[in-house]
Amino acid sequence: MALGRTVAEIRSMTYEEYSSWKTFYSLEPFGWHDREYRTSMILAMLLNLNVTKVHRKSPNDFYRDMLKIMEDSKSRQNHEEEMREKYRNASPKERAKIIAMSLGGEVKEK
Repeated sequence: MALGRTVAEIRSMTYEEYSSWKTFYSLEPFGWHDREYRTSMILAMLLNLNVTKVHRKSPNDFYRDMLKIMEDSKSRQNHEEEMREKYRNASPKERAKIIAMSLGGEVKEK
C-alpha cells in the first residue's frame, strides 16, 4: 500500500526493482511505524518546550503500541460477533435483556 501498487503489480516487479525498494525502505522507512514515531517525536518536543526539566518526556512516552491496539481491536470484533450471534439465536425476552445490558441497564422480571 505504501508503494501505491496493487499486489499483482508488486508480484510482477523484477527482482532488481523489488530489491531496490527493500534497500530504500531500510534507509528511509515508510508506513505506520514511521508516522507513529514521527508524531511521538513532535509531541515530545512540544511538551518539552513548555515544561521544566523535571517533567520532560521522551518520544517513547507518546509512542502507541500499534500491534497491541490492533490485537485489542480484533478481540473486540470477536466479542461483537459473538454477541450478534447470541442475539440472532435469542428469544424476544432474551433479546430485551441483551439490549438492556448493552445500554448499561437491566430488565426487571414481573
